[in-house]
Amino acid sequence: MRRCIRACLALSVCLILLSVSAAHAAYSDVMPGSWYEAAVTQMAQEGILTGYPDGTFRPGQPVTAAEFVTIAARAAGLPPVQAQGGHWAAGRIQAALQAGWYDWDELPPTGEQFDQPITRQLAVKILMRALLPDIRGDYAAQSAKISDFSALDGRYYEPVLAAYACGVVKGRPDGAFRPTDNLSRAEACTLFSTSALCPPPLRSRPRNFPSRSLCRPGGAAYLKTAGCRFWASSSAMNGGSPPSCGA
Repeated sequence: MRRCIRACLALSVCLILLSVSAAHAAYSDVMPGSWYEAAVTQMAQEGILTGYPDGTFRPGQPVTAAEFVTIAARAAGLPPVQAQGGHWAAGRIQAALQAGWYDWDELPPTGEQFDQPITRQLAVKILMRALLPDIRGDYAAQSAKISDFSALDGRYYEPVLAAYACGVVKGRPDGAFRPTDNLSRAEACTLFSTSALCPPPLRSRPRNFPSRSLCRPGGAAYLKTAGCRFWASSSAMNGGSPPSCGA
């Protein structure tokens, strides 16, 4: 019996080591010790990542609107619906529109903007409505944290202030949010991982919400290494295969 137990333990250790090694080897551009490495390793172990055909994750590449909406929809457990056009993400984008996560003119269902980089302000709006819809931020307190608040479109006040209030967004070192800038794949991954840190009273946990087991003590410094469990790329999602993520 003891030999059997030891053999099982040894096998388990080997499998863990192999899975970690596979996560590192899976993406040629995931640097050991990088702030996004832990997220990629965790997601690769869970079988969520498939990566790009050339074996890269491309952490600095802008995330598209279709990719980001797909992340949010999968995280919230929102199934796709019938949609016009043949885009790989059309069903989930239409479902997100029907759920009220964004307005028609922000991402028209005709598809012209699906593969365009999503802006930071729209990404935050979609994330907050999908995963943290009950959180609110005080206008005076939160707007004071944003040095370029005047650049923020008024339709995004509520979700952005709420995101600052619960710590999902902290802004740049200079206090700027840069609402119309693009969001990189690695940054989008961090947004989803930090959304899991909101205290339970502030949110309900949708199906597939990022695991709090990934979140440990350590304050803002740890937010850069916390893993996210959801990603999407057109190469991976087209055809229904698991989403791609990197960091």
